Amino acid sequence: MGREYGESMIFLLVFLIIGYCDAGLEKGRISPDNRLASIAKRPKIVDRRCPDEEIGLICDSQCFSSFEECVESCETSSCERSCLYEYTSCYVDCPCFENCPNGCDGCPNSLCSCSNAETDNDDYKQCISQSSQRFNQCVEGCPPDEMCFDVCIEDFKDASRKCPCMSACKWGCPCNDDSTCQEHIMSLCQIDSLNDGKAANYSYIISADGLFQENRYFTTPPAGGSNYYNKVPFLHRSGFALVNGKILFFGGEYDKKMVAQLDECEIQPTSMRLIYDYDYTSTLVVIPNNSGSRLSSDEVILCTSNSCQDFYEFRRTATQIADTQSYHQRGCMGLYQGKPLIVAGGTARVEHLYSSEWVYKNSYYQSVSELSCLTVENAVITTGGVSENTNVYMFRDEDWSEVGQLINTYRYGSMIAVQGGFLIFDGVPFSTENSNMIERVEWDGQRVVLTRNLAQQPGNCYRPALFLTSPGTCKSFCSDDFCYF
Repeated sequence: MGREYGESMIFLLVFLIIGYCDAGLEKGRISPDNRLASIAKRPKIVDRRCPDEEIGLICDSQCFSSFEECVESCETSSCERSCLYEYTSCYVDCPCFENCPNGCDGCPNSLCSCSNAETDNDDYKQCISQSSQRFNQCVEGCPPDEMCFDVCIEDFKDASRKCPCMSACKWGCPCNDDSTCQEHIMSLCQIDSLNDGKAANYSYIISADGLFQENRYFTTPPAGGSNYYNKVPFLHRSGFALVNGKILFFGGEYDKKMVAQLDECEIQPTSMRLIYDYDYTSTLVVIPNNSGSRLSSDEVILCTSNSCQDFYEFRRTATQIADTQSYHQRGCMGLYQGKPLIVAGGTARVEHLYSSEWVYKNSYYQSVSELSCLTVENAVITTGGVSENTNVYMFRDEDWSEVGQLINTYRYGSMIAVQGGFLIFDGVPFSTENSNMIERVEWDGQRVVLTRNLAQQPGNCYRPALFLTSPGTCKSFCSDDFCYF
């Protein structure tokens, strides 16, 4: 079978290239008519003995649809070549293709997650669990009346139908609007509680709708660091970022130049290092690698006061870049036009990294610090800060505008984008009233549509680390010393 698959993959690639080249380029783009000819030349799976051929073909179709969308947005031939590279990288991981010749058996492709959903698909298990809980509550609230029980059963069947791997979401998440696919966010933070009675160390997972929340477990090195008078937790006042698919932590009071990594359920220091200190007065942003090259890497820009550095994982050590023109302490950063935009931080100044130099943009509405930034399409959104302002501001088309109101004030918070909006997790609030809140903001791309409180953080903690994850992440975990369940 291996030889047949190798030959079929070469055959497929040759036909793709021939179809791609035959289409021709018209001002750097493939004409729609010729693209149809290219599609017609796509071969089918050759070996019919593969047990999951249907899933494999669906997977390849999804890969090719993404390829078409990618090419449609291109203006140059190099962009189109990158699209082709992404397509070939995608389909080889489909069931019954090169990297998964036995179909879903041992194949990590997400479309295979429904093969044994009751044991292997966390989204399915979580959805069924929540549906079961609602069913139990319904039945327990029924009088001795069979009709009431029938209603509970029908409600359960309707709810479970929308679960991943069921009829409304046959191949698992992501699905259409009739399913119950939920994004899940890990919130993780460590803080020195010596001088803060409300300080809290925590790690938990919460669904984007707030209906599910459960503790999770990680290990870190013991408290220590350079503070002679007080040992601090490993992640105290550190920064975090998703870099090349890995969660990295930067600096903090434990070691202001460290780079640590989350590996499964353990957070450990690495040999990688920063050249400037990074702490809670600093800010960072990730520039994702969109080149399609296997040799490229996400880039992290980190700034402390006016000193900035860039970090690539493959370099192992950060390097110096241009200083900002103004000092930015406790400000925030987002991406504007694909480049870092640093906002406020003890100043109203806003600067954009352009051609290796920081250039001023229109100033923020006032001098403020301890605010949070989030990158959205063609814009940067800001919330919170020491001004105790509930306004949401947006920088787009070279200017600032107010685009909505929040329920709560936020300070040293963190934000994360989810489908249809974003979530704000409070850090170290001003007061006890409505403090430590998690707020969901519905966003239509232009303005805030609706906001609502989802839950409360367990306590105060600077810039909680947030990342999207599976609902089953670190639910059951053993370290060298003990097990969590």
